[in-house]
Amino acid sequence: MENAFSEHDAMVQLVGGYTSALTINTNIIPGADYQINVKPGQLNGYNKYSMRQIANSLTKHTCVYLPLLPTTQPPAPPTPTLPGPIPVVKARNVWPDLTILVDTSSNSVNPMTDVFFEKIRVFLDILLIKYSIGEAGTRVTLATSSSSFSQELINIQRKGVRTISIGLSSNISSNDLSMFAQTSFMVPDWNSSYTGIDSNYDLADRIYQMTTKKRFPSSSNFYANLIFIVDQSASTYSYFNDIVQFVSDSDVDQYLSVWNSSLSPSSATANVGNAISYVSTMLHNDPSPPPTHVVYVVGATNLTGASNKLLGGYNLYVVNYKMDSNFNFTNLVNDQNSFFSVSTSSDLRNKVVSMDVSTPNQILAFNQLLSDTQESADKVTFPISSIAADIVCLLDETGLSDTDFTNVKSFLQDFTSKFTVGSTSTQFALQTYNGRTIPHDGFHLFESTSNDVVKQRIQQLTLAKATENSTDADLAGAIEQEIFFFLTEYNGWRDDTTTYSIIFSHADSFFTRDTDTAMQVKNVSSVFALGLNGQTFPYVRNFTNTGFYETVDNASSLSITSPAVQDLLTTLGNDYRNYVYPTTYDVVKVVKADFIFLIDNALGSSFTPNIKQFFE
Repeated sequence: MENAFSEHDAMVQLVGGYTSALTINTNIIPGADYQINVKPGQLNGYNKYSMRQIANSLTKHTCVYLPLLPTTQPPAPPTPTLPGPIPVVKARNVWPDLTILVDTSSNSVNPMTDVFFEKIRVFLDILLIKYSIGEAGTRVTLATSSSSFSQELINIQRKGVRTISIGLSSNISSNDLSMFAQTSFMVPDWNSSYTGIDSNYDLADRIYQMTTKKRFPSSSNFYANLIFIVDQSASTYSYFNDIVQFVSDSDVDQYLSVWNSSLSPSSATANVGNAISYVSTMLHNDPSPPPTHVVYVVGATNLTGASNKLLGGYNLYVVNYKMDSNFNFTNLVNDQNSFFSVSTSSDLRNKVVSMDVSTPNQILAFNQLLSDTQESADKVTFPISSIAADIVCLLDETGLSDTDFTNVKSFLQDFTSKFTVGSTSTQFALQTYNGRTIPHDGFHLFESTSNDVVKQRIQQLTLAKATENSTDADLAGAIEQEIFFFLTEYNGWRDDTTTYSIIFSHADSFFTRDTDTAMQVKNVSSVFALGLNGQTFPYVRNFTNTGFYETVDNASSLSITSPAVQDLLTTLGNDYRNYVYPTTYDVVKVVKADFIFLIDNALGSSFTPNIKQFFE
């Protein structure tokens, strides 16, 4: 095996590449980018599910799509006597911004010393060298703290920021560590020379894979009905606090502030049928369109009335914290993969990643399935209310009557109400202009603190008077104002957030002037246009970069139900959906790579058929 290690190192030096290792009851392969260690039984030819899981995991970490870019000049042929370059940066779908918080607090059991701090610095070097650091890539900030900040982290999570924690103490429990983040890693022997924090390449690679594999929508805009059916039979009373903590991660803990069980103290049976009937009636009376997820949290030794007939049309999940239960929970779900079971109620709060791929953390697996199911629905029709963007509206008042203006304001209130307004969701700004007059009426992005505030600011708009009754609209000047005064950090613009500009044009003629500065808006914003007078003009279209420019007959007929407005909402939603969920590619068609498989002969001839079938 030692010779194989040295041969592997020589091969990487010669041709570069990405190495994945599938090992069977053996040690870590030095130099492997990704490794799965399995038991012999997992390669049993009769267990196709297990083999497929292993193959998918290897593919997931090895086959990463890298768009082919045209070369500007022919590559120079390598010198035959020298090794080829070793790839440093791998293709990723997103380069996230990272904020690293280092706990420097000290105690007698686990003191923070200069040596230990240096080990953390080395680990950060191992981790961050994997990223493409820069203004167009990953931006990093680092802070240290010696005080507790768990509540602040929870507040950050509820604003849509994803968090990861790393525990560096054998004295911290998995549940305590899980309070710091949505996903956690435990490194109790972090001072070890072999598996310590400064030599743990596997941990760095997992975090790198997790944060760069795909772009996620903001978790603060989870647009769905999330219903928990909680078992409160008497036998589960002692587990109440664990259940509350599990459910409270979904921001619905106010409904579990008291114990509502009416069963006798000795009852170990829960009538889930009554709960199913109640929820079914509630859902049938609720016409809301978002996806519905129903989660059973059960711990009784026996359930009665279990059936998925009434709720079979919804996404169903079971989270069971009593492994000794003899009940068949498949009656509650539509798919066996939607059943998750942990040993004790305290494990409901455990969000520490299992470093063994064959035994994943069940709570993290449940959260992942919930997210994936929601993503599948969002990919079809991404809800407008889930968009998190900065939207600047340019309202042309040229030629509008007082009646027209009142109707336009009513429309804008209806239009903005389709979005969720706030500092972590969508922010609106509005600039008005009339002829060649560009008054500083309207409002800035930072003022968009809620839907009610935006509605109020729109209501306060006044119809401006054009200079000398000019009727040629200065659209370019209005866009320049947007660039100089609205798209600035000082006025609330989030330059790392999707930006949309919507031109509501009413003029029949335009003030011709230099447009070079105004055209720069297309570099930082996706620009749409909606005519309010039944006409379209090449001059207005010239400022758009999305291809969207439609019109309504007149300003008095403008409404949220107008076909052109519906087209605008659909186009905007599709644009944002494609940003969050970019087009996926068939791995077989797009991956152009050479694969080298190294098979250990020590497995013996009895494993040869299984290995052949695994490759197939």
